[in-house]
Amino acid sequence: MGNMSKNISDFCKTCKTCQREGFAALNTKNKMIISNNENDLWQLDLIGPIGFGKSKGFDIMGLDHYCKWIDTKVINHKSEHNILRFLKMMIERRRSTPKKILVDSGKEFNNNFLKRFSERAGICLEFASPNHRSRRTSHKNI
Repeated sequence: MGNMSKNISDFCKTCKTCQREGFAALNTKNKMIISNNENDLWQLDLIGPIGFGKSKGFDIMGLDHYCKWIDTKVINHKSEHNILRFLKMMIERRRSTPKKILVDSGKEFNNNFLKRFSERAGICLEFASPNHRSRRTSHKNI
């Protein structure tokens, strides 16, 4: 059993995938998102397009990582105005403001409109790398 760690380490040193992705201990995509209190961290994401033809839309989802509270809404267009409207609705429903919001780097989230709102509300807006799929889409596994 003592050689197992050495064997794994030796294998990872020669494995092309391991070299490209990095060791699990150093790679952020293998780390869990930890939230110690309610409203410490919310995550917003778009799912879709959903539907067919003219009735196609997107599902915007908001998740509080501590209590796993989920809000969703179907929207016709994925615009920064719809994202901000949803975020304001979520804040009103929860009657609280998050300390941090985790989003991907899509233009619907990465814009001055949402950045200004977050700054004024005292919310830290954090962008997850699209390469870190497990961080970005952790809500889909609930």
